[in-house]
Amino acid sequence: MRMDRMPTWPCVLALRIARNKFFGWHGGRGYRDVLRNWNQKYNIPIAIGVLGLFTEIAGVPAMNFRFLVRPAALGLAIFLAVAMKKAH
Repeated sequence: MRMDRMPTWPCVLALRIARNKFFGWHGGRGYRDVLRNWNQKYNIPIAIGVLGLFTEIAGVPAMNFRFLVRPAALGLAIFLAVAMKKAH
């Protein structure tokens, strides 16, 4: 496997965290509880929360497989900016 085609480790780890959050694997809460938490704790509407979860679960593999990298990066940057603003 060529080095420029190998998956990057940050993307692999971010995908693992996103899957755990979305599907409830390995102690994750699942998407219903995540959306409920975001709505109650951070006042994020459910529709925006669904968009954020979709961005997180689809954006990381898109960047990892170099498919629509710029839109995926923009979506993830917006997702992380909102997370930093709401949580800190």
